[in-house]
Amino acid sequence: MSDIGHLRLEGLDGLARWDAVRDLRDVQQGEIGFDGEYDSVFASATRPMQLRDQQGRPSLIVEHSPNWGNVVVWNPGAELCAQLQDMPTDGYRTMLCVEAACVDQAVTLKPGERWSGWQRLSES
Repeated sequence: MSDIGHLRLEGLDGLARWDAVRDLRDVQQGEIGFDGEYDSVFASATRPMQLRDQQGRPSLIVEHSPNWGNVVVWNPGAELCAQLQDMPTDGYRTMLCVEAACVDQAVTLKPGERWSGWQRLSES
């Protein structure tokens, strides 16, 4: 993975967003860049997301089944990363979490019921 500062994530434009770092709710405008701690929960993406390198070339496509209610995008940034014992001090530079999730609404199952979802990461 390239340095996080050179990457852009596309595909969440126009979706409701909760910025968990600042505890703000808004709507995502455009692509996402990373220049410090980033932790946001989005309404579920309806189209594939693309991670692009500094030349704008797609490097990774992220898709998930429609029954996931949210997408979590997270990078600890330098300060938080330095406090995480399971990551190298500069590990934030080469990691990004883009995770299908159910944050806004719990999935409740009765005994014997099943639920499944999928997430697919593919190189482009």
